[in-house]
Amino acid sequence: MKYFYYILITLFLCNIICITSCSNDYNNDDSVIITHFADDIVNNQSVAVYNDYLFLVSIGCKDIVLYDLKIKKILCSIKLKCRTPSIYHCNQATFGVNFYLVDDYFPLLYISQRANEVNRCFTEVFRIIPSSDDGLKNISSIEVEKVQTIYYPVMSNENSMGNVNTVIDQETRLIYTYSRNNNMEDDNYGVCKISCFEIPDVHHKEVYLEDEDMIDSYILSCSAINMQGGCVKDGNLYVLQGNSSVGMYMNIINLLSRQLEKRIDLMLYGIYDEPEGCFIYNEKVMFTTIHGSIWSMITNTSR
Repeated sequence: MKYFYYILITLFLCNIICITSCSNDYNNDDSVIITHFADDIVNNQSVAVYNDYLFLVSIGCKDIVLYDLKIKKILCSIKLKCRTPSIYHCNQATFGVNFYLVDDYFPLLYISQRANEVNRCFTEVFRIIPSSDDGLKNISSIEVEKVQTIYYPVMSNENSMGNVNTVIDQETRLIYTYSRNNNMEDDNYGVCKISCFEIPDVHHKEVYLEDEDMIDSYILSCSAINMQGGCVKDGNLYVLQGNSSVGMYMNIINLLSRQLEKRIDLMLYGIYDEPEGCFIYNEKVMFTTIHGSIWSMITNTSR
């Protein structure tokens, strides 16, 4: 019987040592700081930011909600035509660098979708038209006008242009995509592919990009399964990944070295809600979760 108690005491001590060790590792990691910014905003599939304005887009692009990050308040929303979520999923929303008209207040909004019937993922480009009673000091409503559709190369085993997410680098003025091969029978299924394109002229209503239009393209040594929103800051591509069933992460990819520099387990920071949108605000990387929380992150690569 005494041996049974010895075993119990040993297991208890091992658990204490393990928990203490994990806690110390967590407390000593000062290279990542994640803080809560806001809560209970609105369910979202992706987001895009311009100045103090955060646009939260729902799955299927059914709704776009305008949120003021400065005063932490929803300003208005607009309902769009409900479309099939299997295609119009809203993989990623991002603002570009060009304006449709010179005096437009917002630049063009790019929302990437899944593949159509010929296996071309595509991005829809929208013009945002705000209204107010005081010269746009307080926006009271918005209108959305679709002005362009960008079709990416037909997905193949080689180009891995499946389930494309689109991010626009504000500094280089280039489109970056992260995507994967959707064919489960192939060896490279689910491997992350980074590609780069020039931003097409918005005055062409439909643009079809091909493999030869890629400025750069390479494979990363990480999975692209359950990739979520992303953004670019200081030459690093920040990509959210996962959900509550498979784990949730922030991947930091150095676009110059083409390497995955850091993979942050968000659950270690008490975040158990599926991550969705990623954006830059006040020089910080920020992200939303599906049920409307906003988090701010500082790392040794983003300071």
